[in-house]
Amino acid sequence: KINFNTASAEISSTSSRELEKIYNLLIQAENTKLTIVGHTDNTGTSTGNVALSKNRAQAVVEYLKNKGIPSTRFQLIDGKGQSEPVADNSTAAGKSQNRRVVITLLK
Repeated sequence: KINFNTASAEISSTSSRELEKIYNLLIQAENTKLTIVGHTDNTGTSTGNVALSKNRAQAVVEYLKNKGIPSTRFQLIDGKGQSEPVADNSTAAGKSQNRRVVITLLK
């Protein structure tokens, strides 16, 4: 899981370390494909959050592509906005958990 600041699609240094782990897995498992789905907390509008969540997913794609992972490895890139929270959006800690990109490795 890759987390983001409020209203941002910029990958943080903490998330960069997680993405390096994913990159290394992808290098070892050359036929593995990914789904990358962005999410937001409930700050802002529903429409704006869908766009932001897609931008977050795309930021992860661009990061991996810049490291040499080909586009053909990305099976799904999507944004869900605030529709699938994993934590309570009424707390700062919950909102932080909801601002994320979930990467699933597929065989």
